[in-house]
Amino acid sequence: DLLASPAGSNGEAEIPYVGAPDWEDLVRLKGEKETLGFYLEGHPITRFEHELAPFITSGLNKVKAGMNLTVAGYIENLRIRTGVRGRMAELVLDDKTARVQVTVYNENYQKYGELIQKDQLVVIKGEAVEDDYYETGVSIVAAEVYPLAELRRRYASIRLKINKKMLDDEFVSGLKEVLSRYGSGTNRVLMEYNNGNVSTLLSFGSGWDVNISDELLTELTHMVGMTNVCLDFPGRVSL
Repeated sequence: DLLASPAGSNGEAEIPYVGAPDWEDLVRLKGEKETLGFYLEGHPITRFEHELAPFITSGLNKVKAGMNLTVAGYIENLRIRTGVRGRMAELVLDDKTARVQVTVYNENYQKYGELIQKDQLVVIKGEAVEDDYYETGVSIVAAEVYPLAELRRRYASIRLKINKKMLDDEFVSGLKEVLSRYGSGTNRVLMEYNNGNVSTLLSFGSGWDVNISDELLTELTHMVGMTNVCLDFPGRVSL
């Protein structure tokens, strides 16, 4: 019984503490946002900047009227309303460099409405227009909305950095088991193997293609470490 322990020197029962792993950054930041209403230490988009870089053409702090652009950020605030043009969404996008108002009009809201949720990370393609209603003097009219999961599925491959010390029978068995549970996908898995003298890039073959998800990446991170799990994209991608 965790609550049963010998009495301390003051006669009071001592309650033992149970060790627990540190929260992952995204969990901690979400807690900060829910509790304080803002991110205290860092921003959740930082973790995904490498993945977003092939797609975005501008940070929100550089948006100017007349630009056709692709931006990314978390949906900070969201308002759904019905106007003369039908049902539409007005949202504030935050990428840690700035916050910009985005409007998704009826036709595109019908296509992408289920993706438009508060505190979600999205990639938005659209046009920046002059808008004196907002302090920034500009807003974005969205034409397309993408979740990061879809962009991963379309374009990414997983590259695992493995060294000679890791590569034993137990590791190989565990890796096969993890990949098989996320198999039958479209994302290639590569191994960057280093034996201490040279390194080479090996492909697992199409039979080991997976569906990339946060759950898979978390399991692989626990196996080989965060710095040894990489998502690769084919250079600049035009959406």
